[in-house]
Amino acid sequence: MKHTYIFFCLFSLSLQASTVIQNDQKYSIIQALLNQYERPFSTLEIGATHGDYSLRIAQDYSAVCVMIEESSQLLEICKAHSHLGNLILLNKVFTPVQLQHLSECEDFDVVLARNIKHIFGNEWQEAVDALFNMGHHIVIEILPQQKDLENYILTKGARLLGKVFDSATSTFSMIYLFEATVKFLQRKTWLRSCIQESLYRIESSFTNKTLSKPLEWSKRVFQLQQWIPGINLCTFKMCHGIYPTKEMLKKQLNEIPNCRHTDWMANNMIVRGNSLALIDGDDVGSKCFYSYALLQAHKDFIDLDVPAKIEHYFWHTLVKTSVPSRQVLKWFSELFPPCPVIFDIGSCSDSLIGRYLGYGAKVVCCDPHTEIINTLHEKYKQEAIFITDSILIQQKTGAKDTLDGMVALYGVPDFCNIHCKGGSVYATLKTLSSRISCISYKFDIRYPEDLALCLSHLTSLGYTKFNFSVRDIFGFVLQPCKYTGSKKQWVHTTSDLLQEIAAFAVLDYQGEKLWGYIYARSDNDLPLA
Repeated sequence: MKHTYIFFCLFSLSLQASTVIQNDQKYSIIQALLNQYERPFSTLEIGATHGDYSLRIAQDYSAVCVMIEESSQLLEICKAHSHLGNLILLNKVFTPVQLQHLSECEDFDVVLARNIKHIFGNEWQEAVDALFNMGHHIVIEILPQQKDLENYILTKGARLLGKVFDSATSTFSMIYLFEATVKFLQRKTWLRSCIQESLYRIESSFTNKTLSKPLEWSKRVFQLQQWIPGINLCTFKMCHGIYPTKEMLKKQLNEIPNCRHTDWMANNMIVRGNSLALIDGDDVGSKCFYSYALLQAHKDFIDLDVPAKIEHYFWHTLVKTSVPSRQVLKWFSELFPPCPVIFDIGSCSDSLIGRYLGYGAKVVCCDPHTEIINTLHEKYKQEAIFITDSILIQQKTGAKDTLDGMVALYGVPDFCNIHCKGGSVYATLKTLSSRISCISYKFDIRYPEDLALCLSHLTSLGYTKFNFSVRDIFGFVLQPCKYTGSKKQWVHTTSDLLQEIAAFAVLDYQGEKLWGYIYARSDNDLPLA
């Protein structure tokens, strides 16, 4: 028994030594390719296992090395090599469809693929097609028994790069190379829909890599810029990126200069290992600048793990937190005409009042929060803003109902916004007995009875179109989005609205405490947008 154990140990050591020698030989073959690069480059290792190739490349070259492997062990290996500063780990098993999606929005200089048939099974052919669109130098290892795979990549134009002898099986592993110098991105980011036209052209050589992109779409003006090696932050999050860690990424966010970048958003941030780089800072069509609120929203974005919630947060929080003033004005135009009369009940934001006034509105603030009353008096001209309270309105008009009394005193408004706290909105809303063009009120998902009563009252007044926004973010949830292909619009029944709110809450990062504003209007009372 003892002799058998010793023999087994010696055999295992011999096998390990043989494997190490073979890996060294394979790496030497790959090095012959990597040595030709005279610039920083990026690699993608599919089925990285212990990250043997990526770790060596990260140490030997100025390269950003992305690994795909579902492995907590590889995460610990990355942490142990944090001094390298150029490792990225996507903790995910990709399907060929997801691999194709990745190839449509990301580009790598060198793709290393081993065990393709083991990883993708019967779908290996679809996986190879995606890999050949993933970058510019695709290195694939073929085992002796994989003739069908070998023949397929040969038909695609691959050529033999080298071969390594396996003494244990007396066979050769073949290493093939597929090359492409030009590629077109089909998606601007993982979270955007496919672009039909070939507008984003990548040209790559061993000395230079550039991206040609539209600067002004309508005029067909293109801009040439240098490619930055790495992976988009949106892609990193959607593909279960776990290294760099969340803590590392949030620290990197703090270190990005608070510069006048015109589109300070996650989709313009490139993960490079231990650093983040900003791109597209000169986009003439964007005016999304750095702010503390936007920084904090990005940190919350980084904390998310579920892809559906990440995508949801990107479109409904990050994008809408960054909405510039001109888009707010466009949104206002969907609610009321220019120079409107607006009732703002329970006013709690002087900045919102300022936006209304900037739209040429005359605003009646009823029962504003005490902490903003002085600001309203000091900040805004009194001819455009009227500050009052429920008791005063009742005294002047003799009306018991606040909203009806305001209508009697100031006329029918173009828009009414009610900011009452959750659970108490209906008490104010029921004081309106006739429909006005557009009305909005605060809702809180924790008070379903109040929400139901409010919607029932709106229906009784003849409102037939409903929408909602979340928290204090400007912009409807139910609206078309050309980037995602969504065609959602206003719903026509309160039951449909409640279903949409419930579906939103499921994906929201704080869905159990979701609040926002419900908007109601009639088909006969639509303002000109």
